[in-house]
Amino acid sequence: MGQVLPIAGTPARWASLRIGEGACEKDALPDHAWEDGWTRLGDAPPDVCQLAKPDSGAEPPARLTSIVRLVRDAVRHCPIPQGTSEPKKRIALLDCHRRTSAKFPLSADAVNAEISRALSAQR
Repeated sequence: MGQVLPIAGTPARWASLRIGEGACEKDALPDHAWEDGWTRLGDAPPDVCQLAKPDSGAEPPARLTSIVRLVRDAVRHCPIPQGTSEPKKRIALLDCHRRTSAKFPLSADAVNAEISRALSAQR
């Protein structure tokens, strides 16, 4: 369990930075590294723009649900700073994630079971 939160923190910071850099704006270019990373984990990449919106009742993808929920919660706890330069915006986002990363507890048994299901489904 000790490794799950840091692992979830990486895509959470990445998602926040993507949103902050305009990933949700009209005609935004896709981030192929983001998509490829999630595909390697055996799952479809979550839509970063949906992660930041209030919960619409739609469930995250079937595999790695808990990790996607951790990412979504982290993105929502660190809103994009407005009216600042890009470097200051990135620093503020990363600082917010650093301060809040330990506030998303998750049962080790639940995460272990979910990862086991995802790995067995890939075979």
